[in-house]
Amino acid sequence: MRNFKIVTITSLLIILALALLWGIQGIIPGIGPSEEEFEDVYLEGHDHDHDVDNDELYKNELKQFEGEIKLLGVSIYDEATHRLEENDALVTLLKSDKVELEDFLNQRVKVQGIVKDTTRGDQKIMTVSSLEKLSEDGVEKFDEINYEMNFTYPSEWEYALESNKVKFTQKRNGEDISMVMVYQYEDEEVPLDIWLEDRDQNLFFEESQVSVGNQTGVRRTIKNGDEEIIKTYVRGGNNYYELRLVDQDSIVKGQYFELIDTFESQGVVSEEKEDAEDLDISEDAKDLEEESEKEKQEVGEGEKEEEKNEEAEVLENEEEKEVEEETNTNEETQEDEGKSFSSLTPLTNSELESLMSKGFNPFQGRTLSFEYPKIWYFSYLGSSQYGFTDHTTYTESNSEITESNSRVLIFSGTPDTSCSYKKTEDVGGSMYTVCARETGLKQIVDKIAASLEKE
Repeated sequence: MRNFKIVTITSLLIILALALLWGIQGIIPGIGPSEEEFEDVYLEGHDHDHDVDNDELYKNELKQFEGEIKLLGVSIYDEATHRLEENDALVTLLKSDKVELEDFLNQRVKVQGIVKDTTRGDQKIMTVSSLEKLSEDGVEKFDEINYEMNFTYPSEWEYALESNKVKFTQKRNGEDISMVMVYQYEDEEVPLDIWLEDRDQNLFFEESQVSVGNQTGVRRTIKNGDEEIIKTYVRGGNNYYELRLVDQDSIVKGQYFELIDTFESQGVVSEEKEDAEDLDISEDAKDLEEESEKEKQEVGEGEKEEEKNEEAEVLENEEEKEVEEETNTNEETQEDEGKSFSSLTPLTNSELESLMSKGFNPFQGRTLSFEYPKIWYFSYLGSSQYGFTDHTTYTESNSEITESNSRVLIFSGTPDTSCSYKKTEDVGGSMYTVCARETGLKQIVDKIAASLEKE
């Protein structure tokens, strides 16, 4: 009986001790992964034909880093293929059988994997098991083939490549809204100030010099109806670039200026152009010599010149008379009923009534002033030509006006362009023609033509 009690008590004590030990293991939390879990992760990045030694296993660490992936280059660390850098400093060497590191070259990423010491040297190497591409402070970098420029832009923007331009848009209420346009004009050889003379003619703008990345450019703030369009121009190598702000939102405006601060051009001035410029200098000296020689010859030809001048005056008077007669005949051309020379959908009567009821806005350019429909948009198209169009067409054309999407045009002189109705006016000795590309716009043409004034 006594022995039975001893056995029973001993058994109870053993059970109690085991229960207590189990409870302690459950109460104290484990730190890091279990041995089995860690061994599985470790083996993913290592080839081992032998059992994993626990002492060796815990010398390695599962870690996560952020940085920019770079090629390793020539190195004693032949076990690595790439390196991860942060602020131009090495974070760790990289290799991977799971992730194609080359696809993320020069991009900012977050990598995760086992880190161990290199077999040679005193560096760390990560066997990358996962990788995530990062946006740097909410921005992306534009760097496309065939475009000799790069810059950063907001990561929520999207872009499309079109011929010589890059169009940036952002979705708002399900619609793609144009933010910024960046144009690349290739192989332009004239200086920037000369090149700009042919741009934004007859538009009222404020101009100033600004920094564009590490270069100096020109900024023009243009008033176009109720809109304010900002254009920044800069030269890079043989190319010119135009960075145009389209959206009117103040936040987008700030993002546009940040884009300009990061702009870099990769164009290089060609040796041929430099040689040509050197040649021009010597040619200038040669031209001066030739001019001097010509002046001597022309002294003895004074009488002949006078005769030519008299003939030229007679011809000029005859031409002025012909222009005057043509003006009288073409001052008002009757509308070609039912015939349109535009591919645009004609405006309805109610749209025309609304347009006229809103009135007209005055525009004062550097050489020409006129009035235009208040709810329309206009733009200078080059070669003394303006285009006007309605709001719907303007927005559907990505906030751009061209000759093909203009409902009304202003030309200098008498154009060859076909018009449903046109009116030609003598403005300060220069002939200007206002042309409707479709029927029903006679009142608008008459109003614009009557308001034309030379500055």
